[in-house]
Amino acid sequence: MSWKTKYTSELCHRKSLIAFMAGVLFSLFTGSLATAVCCFFELFSPLIAFFSFFLFFLIAFYFMLIPEKEKLLSPFFYFSCLYFFIPFATLLISYNGVSQQHFTSGVIFKQDPTVLLEKASFFFAVGYAFSLFGFLLFAKQSHRVDYTGICSSRGSYSKFIFYLISSIGLVALAYQFFIISHGSLLEYFINYSFSNEPSGSVITGYATLLLYIALFIGLYNYQTGQGGGALTFIVFFACLFMRFSSGRVFQTLSFALMIVMIIYSNQTLSVRSRQKKTVLICFLLLALAGIIFYSFRSEAGKASRSDYKVTFSAFVDYTKILWDNLDYYALEKGNIPNIPIFMKIIDSYPIIQDFECGESMFWGVVNNLLPSRLRNRGYQISVKVKEQWFGDWPGGALPPTIHGELYANFGGLGVLTGMFLGGFLMAMLKNLWYRFKGPWLNIFYWQAVIGFILILPKGEIDNFPGFYVILLLMACFTVEASRLMGRFFLKSLFFISPKNLSVMDSNEKRRNGFIYYSG
Repeated sequence: MSWKTKYTSELCHRKSLIAFMAGVLFSLFTGSLATAVCCFFELFSPLIAFFSFFLFFLIAFYFMLIPEKEKLLSPFFYFSCLYFFIPFATLLISYNGVSQQHFTSGVIFKQDPTVLLEKASFFFAVGYAFSLFGFLLFAKQSHRVDYTGICSSRGSYSKFIFYLISSIGLVALAYQFFIISHGSLLEYFINYSFSNEPSGSVITGYATLLLYIALFIGLYNYQTGQGGGALTFIVFFACLFMRFSSGRVFQTLSFALMIVMIIYSNQTLSVRSRQKKTVLICFLLLALAGIIFYSFRSEAGKASRSDYKVTFSAFVDYTKILWDNLDYYALEKGNIPNIPIFMKIIDSYPIIQDFECGESMFWGVVNNLLPSRLRNRGYQISVKVKEQWFGDWPGGALPPTIHGELYANFGGLGVLTGMFLGGFLMAMLKNLWYRFKGPWLNIFYWQAVIGFILILPKGEIDNFPGFYVILLLMACFTVEASRLMGRFFLKSLFFISPKNLSVMDSNEKRRNGFIYYSG
């Protein structure tokens, strides 16, 4: 690194920290003014109003602070997206009355619910400030050269492997849908989402998983200019269909967003600036698709538990009800960060429950890397919360928010320390992505950002997509193994000299994106 580059980097880093301090002061000032107005009209509790407005203005300041070229590329941008709903949800709970909320009305609190909401507001606001500080403190400014499509890799059979694996996976999926589920979307959804023992053989189940590997290889081929775009598009929709059948609406939409961002980030800076509006339109379309998916999932759930018959008119009517009561389904149902669950955790740890001391966070990462037969069960905070205090309520586990999991493991100090560490880890991920270019790293980066960091504010560490990381590693191994085999056959059959092979290896690394940047 030259002295000029190093000086520029340090100067930009210093500017980021100064901007952070300015953002905190700005948020404190504007938050205090907004709180004074609310207290004058007696709308909210003063502490709840102050911390909510402080968080809102700090998030807004960060969105204005982030450089234009990193607007949709920074992991902390996506981490902040769900945070943006927290101030509105907190103020709405306070305005309507804490005891009137869906999750607080049927649970007994040992402490005053208003005091618990004030504590939750504090941890949300200060925790976010700590994570932002950790991110800006360690994130380096980008000197990345644009990564664009490159010519095909010599000696690699990734295109042939992609077509082979895609064919097997698509045939298996067609067998499940047309033969086992008789071509019925609803029946397929019920079989593979609500049944404990889905119909179909183990062979076809594993064969459909090949579609995820094929999709990763197809994205690799796209980024390296090897074509196959039409089949990759088909495989993408097949994988999206399978994700939708799992009943996880938010994870299905984040999967689609991940593919959009892999394609978007692969463009040059000038092309990205022109496509930014297109990406924002995709965001809005995915939000609309979420409402439709949620309606279909609810109707399918009714059909799986009774003799209820789903009709198109019933589906449309439910969608209208969902749209008209969007605040209820978003806030009361916990589809944005579930603040009352965090309040119950603050109320119960360590008074009723002992601190977890990192157990749920450790198993949250390790468990997703293990086969299903070897996985630990019942360690998640979301499961323990549901069993301890909401056992009679319909539905599955209740995500505690990342703040709730940190508090359940290490207490209030753990929330602040853990959020700072989270900001540090996001900065390291961003630095790694900017320093080492490559199609595999690009796919992994967006899998981590969209598949984990985006949903972390409302979820827990157990949402870590370890299974899909393993599938990505399998795809990478398959392609790189084919490249080495191609190199072996070139050497043994065509007697290419070692000198030419070393030159080819050097070019191969550049084509595959393993390039190191010191700046």
